[in-house]
Amino acid sequence: MTCGRPTPLCQRYQADVAAASRALAFYGPQQRRYDMQQAILQRAEAAQQRRAEEQRVADAARATMEEQRKAQEAAREAEERAADEAAWGVLDVKGCTERADPRACNDIAAFVTSHPTSPHQADAVLALHAGRDRIAAVEAQEVERARRARPAPRAPALPPPDTTPHVCCCDDTVSSCFTPHAGCCDGHDGACPCK
Repeated sequence: MTCGRPTPLCQRYQADVAAASRALAFYGPQQRRYDMQQAILQRAEAAQQRRAEEQRVADAARATMEEQRKAQEAAREAEERAADEAAWGVLDVKGCTERADPRACNDIAAFVTSHPTSPHQADAVLALHAGRDRIAAVEAQEVERARRARPAPRAPALPPPDTTPHVCCCDDTVSSCFTPHAGCCDGHDGACPCK
């Protein structure tokens, strides 16, 4: 800006314009740096917000998956409990413990091995032990009854006395003696082993 006539006002304006131009020359690059820094900060803040949003979405997905897993686990446990109750309900516990029915005890043994987490596990084990003890007692009674019903064994009969002579004379005649002694086979050349 140029003044046609130098007036104090015009000179002041010229001084102000010159000062503003110098300020712009000095602060312009700083302003650009400041603007660039602000843009970098805004991008970093936007990236941080995106990461926070992504983390929130991932956390929500994990929470949903955990809830689904817990629901599936609860459903599986409910099915197992129902299966345990159904299996326990069909067992003949009294048949094993009171009537000593081996088939009923075998069914209880199968329940014990196939349902290890059942709330009836302790009852099943106790019933199985009681039933097996009862079966052993019944079998012992049957063995004793069979032993008593069997006739007593007789002592083996003694063989009849041997009446054949056992001494032979040396001239191939059989002596009437049963054991060799003096006088056996006199006149027959003595006693010899039988052939």
